[in-house]
Amino acid sequence: MPTLCNRVGDDSDRQLARFLNRMPKNTLQYFENIGECGVGTETCQALNTHGASLKFLALAIPDKGIEGLGMMQDCTVIETLKLTDTQAPHDLKEMQKDTLDAMVEWLKQCTKLREVTLIDFISAPDILAPVLSEEGIDLEDLQIGAKDDCMYALREHQEFHAAIGLQTRLQSLLLKADPDPLEPVARNQLCESLCELRDLRYLQLTRSSDYFQDDQLQLLGENLLNLEELLVSGWLLSDRTLTTLSNLGNLKSVSFTGLSVFTADGLLDFIDKLGPGNRGLAISIDMASLDAALSSEEQDLIRDTLATKVQGRFEYQLVRGKPASSS
Repeated sequence: MPTLCNRVGDDSDRQLARFLNRMPKNTLQYFENIGECGVGTETCQALNTHGASLKFLALAIPDKGIEGLGMMQDCTVIETLKLTDTQAPHDLKEMQKDTLDAMVEWLKQCTKLREVTLIDFISAPDILAPVLSEEGIDLEDLQIGAKDDCMYALREHQEFHAAIGLQTRLQSLLLKADPDPLEPVARNQLCESLCELRDLRYLQLTRSSDYFQDDQLQLLGENLLNLEELLVSGWLLSDRTLTTLSNLGNLKSVSFTGLSVFTADGLLDFIDKLGPGNRGLAISIDMASLDAALSSEEQDLIRDTLATKVQGRFEYQLVRGKPASSS
């Protein structure tokens, strides 16, 4: 079960490939490299030697290894795939179309895939839209993460979001994308696709939901009734959102990282509707509007009420980093 950490040299790719090729064929089930290990095209090609056995593959890929992502066509029994672009961004659609096409064709054959994580891949939607639309691909966990300069543009990839909506067995989804405040069609379409994921337990919409408003949260709350953890940013979310989220009988954690205007009454009403399935609920409000700031007394009341009702906890922060206790 090789896990490699920071092994770099001029011939590191060749040496690693030689090691993989010398192992008994189809014996490797787990391969992971962490950090810069010189993984390149030779290593990727050598992984085909274990194509019938490799189930877990996590690669941190530098510039020289990107091309190799289109060379693992025999690795078709993978269940967990995690790829990180360590020298991002690489726009495969514009600069390496052959690699993109080869990746798509490879992943379409991976019908045992259950978990996919792509980090700092600005081309993640181009890679995954056709794959997620393929019959026989049934993911349970999908994570698209990125530094801010490696996020894909939300408004340009509605086909990808539609494909996510086809993955109805998803239980966990993390989606980080660059939103557009002037493009409501894209965020509405994303929200509609998310509403198809009725088995979803964990949903993190980092940056993707920066301009979600009460209407979008209402749709999520009405359709994703199995949610246990929810992280959204949102824009001027109000007590309407809390009213809808009170439908989520298994909710254990909810975080609002965008501007919100929740009131004490709204939060107390929300807490009053919680049931046994919400035991231990953590509520985090990270950017409360200064115009709707809760007083210290209101915060204490909410905190105590939540602890009494479901042994939960309450965190509250005003926008611009102003300590909530100063309100």
